[in-house]
Amino acid sequence: MPPRLTTIAIAGLFSVCMSGIASAADIRVPLDQPTIQAAIDASANDDVILIAPGTYYESLSVIDKQIELRSVTGTTDVIVDAQDAGRCLYATGSNTTLSISNMIFQNGNEPIARGSGTGGSGIRFEYGEFLMDECIVRNCSVSTAVVCEFGRFDFIDCGFVDNINQGVRAWNSFGSRYANFQSCHFLGNEAGSFTVYGAALRVAVSTVTV
Repeated sequence: MPPRLTTIAIAGLFSVCMSGIASAADIRVPLDQPTIQAAIDASANDDVILIAPGTYYESLSVIDKQIELRSVTGTTDVIVDAQDAGRCLYATGSNTTLSISNMIFQNGNEPIARGSGTGGSGIRFEYGEFLMDECIVRNCSVSTAVVCEFGRFDFIDCGFVDNINQGVRAWNSFGSRYANFQSCHFLGNEAGSFTVYGAALRVAVSTVTV
């Protein structure tokens, strides 16, 4: 084969090989995607969603994704407001790994139904691995503000404030599953009429460190 053809063949092979390698990307809101949910939907595993300061009137859903959500500034200046019309965030799936930093979740209002798979007016985490760092969940009503079930949960420097019907509930997270609270604060939470145990934190069939 002439030398020039050899060079072209090698370059073509390299291009084909590299096309199969996916690299993590930064997705900026609202620069790249108009909403946080649009960025989540467009994301691939290991992507980082960088959110500009402001209030976002959304109800978010993360299912079987391995991503990070955080404020682009590194300070707690991103607010997800559900406007008392539903849950702020629902994240589930055995393949889910979700990291959230410097965000506020407020005004969640998820209807109550007894039994597994319910509750979490602000946030509901299920089955995966979850980290919240320097986040606040506040002013959520109707059901427990944050529900953690069947997974691994780490909360670092988080606040659970002025929630009605309980701040946090850890349920069925034991053995290799757990809930860990480090340097967190619980202020002004109420047990409410539905949840009669633990205004700040309720632990059931779970391994919890505080």
